Formats: sequence, C-alpha cells, structure tokens
Amino acid sequence: MISKELFKRDISDIEIGLSVIHLYSEDEFKDAQIGYRKNKNGEEITDWIGDNYYVIGHDSCCGDPIVVDTSDKNYPVYSLFHDDWSALDKITNSFKDYQEILKTIDNTTLKTEDDAEALVSKIAKIAPKEGYDYWEALILSAYEFLSDAE
Repeated sequence: MISKELFKRDISDIEIGLSVIHLYSEDEFKDAQIGYRKNKNGEEITDWIGDNYYVIGHDSCCGDPIVVDTSDKNYPVYSLFHDDWSALDKITNSFKDYQEILKTIDNTTLKTEDDAEALVSKIAKIAPKEGYDYWEALILSAYEFLSDAE
C-alpha cells in the first residue's frame, strides 16, 4: 500500500522547459492509477508491472508516469514510458532523492549551456547511474527549448 509519507512534501509541480513534472496530491492519487494499475471500472489491470508499483506523478511533455516502488522502504522512483510498461527506468534510489532533485531543478536557471551542464552534474551526484540519461535528457532539452525561446 502507499505510504502517507509520499504526500508529505513541499513540492508538487516543477516547470522545466516544455515540461511540467506534477506529483499527485493525496486527493488525486486514486484517479491517477486509472489506465495503469486499474481500468476505468476500478478493476485491476492484469499486465501492470506489479502490486508494489504506484503512479505518483507524470511528466506533462510526454505524459509519462512517475512511479514509486513501495516494496523498498526508501521508495525508489522510476520513469515509465506511457505505452511500454517494460521500459521501467529507475531515476532515483529514493523518494527523498527525487524531491531533492526537483528542488535543485526548481532553484536553477538555465540561461547558459554552462548552467545546464552544472545542473546535470549536481543531479548526477544524487541520481543512480542508470537514471543519469533520464535527467540529462530532461535538462538539456529544457535548456534547448529555453534558449530557442529567447
């Protein structure tokens, strides 16, 4: 089951480039499982990735869900391609690290390429090795969008 701990946070939406990363509130959580863990009738979807995985947010750019594994007390966080449940990518080793990365992103301006590279370097110190590509792609695409917009 999902821990109330996952709803005790001081950050829920982070805008970065074209994307907004939105973490669901406790009120949104049940409905957010529809199309993943459950169908619109509330029935379990049989090919969902596992009983211990819950959708806790999404990336608005691609609609990809952000998923947490509740079988681990640290609640590792994964990105999941919306239409390919076999592509589960760990992006942080804990929900605490995930929040730290989001706060770091939120407190950083991406005015120069050096800003983007410095942000990727900061995140690399927090994220697991296998999550590096996710964060690098997110930051660099945001920088490209922001620099093109100016």
